[in-house]
Amino acid sequence: MKAGYLAVSRQGELAVINHKQFQIQFNLSKGTWNYSDGTGYTIIRNGYTHITLSDGASITTKDAGTCEFMTGVGASSLETDKRKHQVRFSHEAKGKGIRLNIYVSCYPDEPHIELKVGVENLKEAPIKLQRLTLLGISSNAGSLQLGGNPSDYYIFTNMPPTVPGGFQKLYEGFQLSDGETAAPCHNGILHDTDSHRAFVFGFLTTEKWWPHIQAGYPAAERDASGVNPWSLYHQCEGEACRQGEEITSESIYLNFSMDAASGYQHYTELLALQNKAQKTEQIIGGWSLARPAREISEGSTSTAADKLHLNAASIIEQTGLLAKNPLFRPNSRGGINYIHLDAVAGRRTLDGSWGLNAADFPNGMKHVVDNIRDNGFKASIRINPFCEPLESELLQKRPHLFLQKPGPSSRKSSRGSHAKRGRSRKGAAPLFFTRGLTSNQKESAVLDVSHPEAQAYIRKQIKQIINEWKYELIHVDFSAYTTALSSARHLNWYESSLTSLQLYRLAIQLVKDEVRESSVSDKEVLLAGYNLIAAPSIGSFSLNSPIVSGAAALTAVNGSHFWHQQQGTKHRISRYAVHLQEHKTLWNHIFGELIVGEPRPINEAILEMTAAALSGGAVFCKDNLTTLKPHRAELLAKIFPLTGEAATPIELYEEPFPRIWHLKIQAHPGKGNKTEPQMTNNLVAIFNWSDKEDDVYFQLSALGLSASRDYLVHDFWMRQYLGSVSDSVTLLNVPPRSAKLLSLREAEDKPQLLATDMHYTQGSVEILSAGWDAQSENYLLVCKPPRQAESTCFIHVPDDYLPIGVSAYGCDYQYSWDKPICRITFGITETLVHASIQFSKTSGGNL
Repeated sequence: MKAGYLAVSRQGELAVINHKQFQIQFNLSKGTWNYSDGTGYTIIRNGYTHITLSDGASITTKDAGTCEFMTGVGASSLETDKRKHQVRFSHEAKGKGIRLNIYVSCYPDEPHIELKVGVENLKEAPIKLQRLTLLGISSNAGSLQLGGNPSDYYIFTNMPPTVPGGFQKLYEGFQLSDGETAAPCHNGILHDTDSHRAFVFGFLTTEKWWPHIQAGYPAAERDASGVNPWSLYHQCEGEACRQGEEITSESIYLNFSMDAASGYQHYTELLALQNKAQKTEQIIGGWSLARPAREISEGSTSTAADKLHLNAASIIEQTGLLAKNPLFRPNSRGGINYIHLDAVAGRRTLDGSWGLNAADFPNGMKHVVDNIRDNGFKASIRINPFCEPLESELLQKRPHLFLQKPGPSSRKSSRGSHAKRGRSRKGAAPLFFTRGLTSNQKESAVLDVSHPEAQAYIRKQIKQIINEWKYELIHVDFSAYTTALSSARHLNWYESSLTSLQLYRLAIQLVKDEVRESSVSDKEVLLAGYNLIAAPSIGSFSLNSPIVSGAAALTAVNGSHFWHQQQGTKHRISRYAVHLQEHKTLWNHIFGELIVGEPRPINEAILEMTAAALSGGAVFCKDNLTTLKPHRAELLAKIFPLTGEAATPIELYEEPFPRIWHLKIQAHPGKGNKTEPQMTNNLVAIFNWSDKEDDVYFQLSALGLSASRDYLVHDFWMRQYLGSVSDSVTLLNVPPRSAKLLSLREAEDKPQLLATDMHYTQGSVEILSAGWDAQSENYLLVCKPPRQAESTCFIHVPDDYLPIGVSAYGCDYQYSWDKPICRITFGITETLVHASIQFSKTSGGNL
């Protein structure tokens, strides 16, 4: 069978799929298969499929038996005009009464393959599945090889944010720990820093069982033998398969690529299409109001924001100050337009309603929200509807509404008395407790969303927040279910027919449905997911925080040791970097909460502001306006309005902490001058993650820029022209724990805009029109400063031009000339500013 670049044939004991970009050879006698790239290089050698039953029996495609293959063409499951070609390899183990069906789907014009496995019971007695390995490599002859030694590989595993993960460099004897392999893993990338080969793998669907990955290689094998073991598998939780039934796995994606970034982008786009990803074009910036200091966990360091007592008076005061502040008042799309409450202050009643403290909220919550809206903002709130504290009235009176642990009736811990009071009858199973990721870190019981009464309780909370309090953005913290279901095999729930993944999906659907049903037609209520497991969540959320978010990630920012901790700035931002390609594809990202005030070191504050600005995601500031110093407030204001565009980390798949991020900005062309090209600005963030000064070097070709052209370089935070470069950029002595935000513009032979100090894009937001008028030898620009603050435009002047006059309309201005930079500083204004710089052409460029 042939179709385009795809052919399937039988060659002795081999069934061969030939594609322009890959080849698959399935050995029908051995039950193993190889996957090679377009050049014939074998990436997967002797992969196979196997299952483990609940009684411990194991069946693999390598067992003796009969094996056959069939091929056919079927319509793609995606809404495209492409057609997939499916090959089925069937293996019936001798005397086992079980058939394993491997379905391999290929597309003539696509670089990837899709694979799923079916387990068919041919026996009269039912079987129970414990583990299903779709593709495994663990035999002595098997390996996953990218070239070179595996110790040169980097691996990215997309695990829940509650599990420390991200990129890890493979080392001698590497193996994912037991805790990591137990956690769900949606997708991953293996990348070889020597050959630059990359292998992208992941699950396309997640409906029934959690996806998992195992990876590693033994220290003794230092001869480039490849990664072994490696597998993609499900824990099937004892799924029953009766006679004549076939139970199928989820579908997985495999793609070998010489470019890890493009390979992962292709996978992400396919994943978005497969799961009907939702996205919102709304760009969000907000101010986050913290919990009272008394709720901060013992031993953590409180910040100025944490000392804010969360009551009606403090919220109204902060909102009023923000509305009057010339730097942050609502001014444009992407500016500070949300007031965000970190949590609801109060206790829930037995029906799920929030009972607020009358002393803190004498006029109720709606009065506060009305005040927020009257000041020009929208109201946002974070909730964890799935948890109840140990002293909860619901927990004491209706313990059957919570997830429970199988086993002895007594709970052997210092909190055993709580568990005993929480049981509905003598001998009942003990409750499951978890610690949330919020700032208080208190232990809580987790509601069982499969129980109708628990569903009604959760719905009541959401309905009150939307219909009664009128909030317009709800951040739902899923950390309770994310952590609980990582060990789901040790839990029981009301609807026992549901798998743990289906229970998780039910929690998502419950929240999503209630938000939709409670929202009125003329007002959209945005739903954001916090601490989600990505796999089952795609398609349900338009806003998502891909890394651990909340006060827990910020409570210790003042301690120097915090920099290197898993939730410290260094690790959080580096983990965030690997998710940048998902922004505006799977969902819009939430960067998280930002603290820039004292006593945080200014260099660390600037570093995180730089990452926040280039993340493309929503940013929520958590500083207390009453204590935020003016200088730091001015710096923070420069990242607003947010543009929603995410940077691309350079060498992301080769460095655990990517130091160079690039974002190309297309600015406005000169109005009234059709020959003036569109201005292109390349923003380049340079991060020094180390504790000492460092030099940074990169080639312009890494940014997609021409090595033969000259580029002007300006440092945004230092407000400094660094000179002209070609081919490469070298920065010496970059301070420790700091960031530089550079602007690179292609040099012209006439005066041109270099940068501004008004906004981090350095021209795309605040400069409405700019260009050179050759006839009058004037440089003309129209500027709309994004806030009421003094601001400067920097004009680069070539050697054979000399500025001889400046005029500006719309505000006061100052002018300075320091060859080759002409500076125009505008006074505080809310109106458009028109400026003109007159030049005279000189013969030699000397003054």
